[in-house]
Formats: sequence, structure tokens, C-alpha cells
Amino acid sequence: MLGMTEAVFDYCAKADPKGAAKVHARLKRLVQGASRETLAKVRKSDEYRKARSSVDDFLAKVDERNASRVCSGPLAASK
Repeated sequence: MLGMTEAVFDYCAKADPKGAAKVHARLKRLVQGASRETLAKVRKSDEYRKARSSVDDFLAKVDERNASRVCSGPLAASK
């Protein structure tokens, strides 16, 4: 989930800064309580890289007119 959320955040930071704030809030909740060492280890994992790459590939195909939908959609929503 971290790789997916970080990919969406990076996309939204460029494409829809207002929507990026929502994604950033979710990202903060995801990493709350995790040490930097733990996060670094997770980011080096194959699972993280595959998830991030998959979402990056998808987002590269999104028409910029739909950026706000991505940045306020299910991946941006809090759970």
C-alpha cells in the first residue's frame, strides 16, 4: 500500500496539488509510528517496487484532464 500511495502522491503533487494534500494526509497515516529504518527497508523490497511501478505505469496513461479524479479517488481516500 505504501508504494501505491507514494506513487499517487508524486503524481498528484505535479498534476493536482489540491488533491495531493489529501493523498499526503493518507500517506502520513500510513507511515505513522514507523521508523525511518523500517520505511527504508520497505522501500527497498520487491513488493514495494512492483506496486509503485504498477501504479506509475497506470498513472502515466491517465489523461491530465482526469488528474483530479485520480487524486480524489479511492487511492487518495482515507481508510
